[in-house]
Amino acid sequence: MVDSTAELLNVVMRLPPQARLELADALWLSVDGPELNPVVDTELAELVQQRCQELDSGQVVPLSHEEVIARLDEALARCASVTPLPSPTN
Repeated sequence: MVDSTAELLNVVMRLPPQARLELADALWLSVDGPELNPVVDTELAELVQQRCQELDSGQVVPLSHEEVIARLDEALARCASVTPLPSPTN
């Protein structure tokens, strides 16, 4: 049996990455809920409702997964072609 959070973390950190991801997801889902942060959940619910109304009214047109990925690829290509600014010297 593990006696402290530090000991538990030490054990968990020795798990393979996939197992840690599954554990993190299960832990997150176990504490997620409006009682933890009602302001954020209320704001998120309002935003989701607004977005649904925009889609239903035709005000916005949804993009397919392929379109989203293509646009992200284009944006990343543009970012990669930009010459970085020199770092400031002291």
